[in-house]
Amino acid sequence: MILTVCLNPVLQKTIVLTGLEEGEVNRSGDYHLHVAGKGIHVSRVLAQLGERVTHITIKDGMFEPIFDTLALREPYHIIAVPSGAELRFCYTLINKKKHTATEIVEEGARVNAGTERRILAVFRRELKRCRAVVISGSKAPGFSRNLFPIMVKESKAAGKKVLLDYRGDDLLSSLTHRPDAVKPNYREFIDTFFPGKRSAVTSDDVKKKMLDIAEQYDTVVIVTRGAQAILYTDRGSVRVFVPTRIVPVNPIGSGDSFAAGFFAAFLGGESLRLAVGMGERCARLNALRLMPGTIR
Repeated sequence: MILTVCLNPVLQKTIVLTGLEEGEVNRSGDYHLHVAGKGIHVSRVLAQLGERVTHITIKDGMFEPIFDTLALREPYHIIAVPSGAELRFCYTLINKKKHTATEIVEEGARVNAGTERRILAVFRRELKRCRAVVISGSKAPGFSRNLFPIMVKESKAAGKKVLLDYRGDDLLSSLTHRPDAVKPNYREFIDTFFPGKRSAVTSDDVKKKMLDIAEQYDTVVIVTRGAQAILYTDRGSVRVFVPTRIVPVNPIGSGDSFAAGFFAAFLGGESLRLAVGMGERCARLNALRLMPGTIR
């Protein structure tokens, strides 16, 4: 079983428009509601790849019954811990004319005191049953800065493979515990390791920092860049994987689909090149579908 964690879920409304006209009434007869968030997307794709998955997240508030109903449709097990925080919404506007997807994301509400203790209790119980851990996305306000590093430390101490897909101080504090792989996107990588210097950072700067991290923490560093070439470290070098070009239907969730595909292949003993290739394939399949975090 693979254990996935994401502590800032959303209810995602995907709205398809023939064209988006600002300042005008835009009507749609093609709209969909899903449980979503980075960890949900990762879990769904892993399940579609045939993996058994348990996902830990949070829920509460007036929209909890909707979350529970939608969660029952998912092809994996969700453990949603009551948090006192109202579930947030995310809206994706698909402009068919321009082949674009625009996201409007509500910020997460603060969780109650005691939520972190309950999350850790569930995590420690499920950690005994899994063979690998994926932690992805941001945390809702109210969780401590130590939570993700604690999870990584305990996962590695228990002999589990670990993939991280988050950024900022959470990632910086987790690296010392030597996760097996980290997968920020290009902007997240720069904002984490070159804060305040986005416009001045070159591709060579990024590659050098990737190698430094890989060597210092004995980890694989993968940096995705949307439709551009994927960068990853392998045996002291930064290698490049060029993705297949497509006209996307909805690219939302493609980075999470990459993480799922990569990790499934990685756990299966594939080479890094083949694992990155599987990640790219899953990202591409996701982008060709309307529902985020799906490959079929």
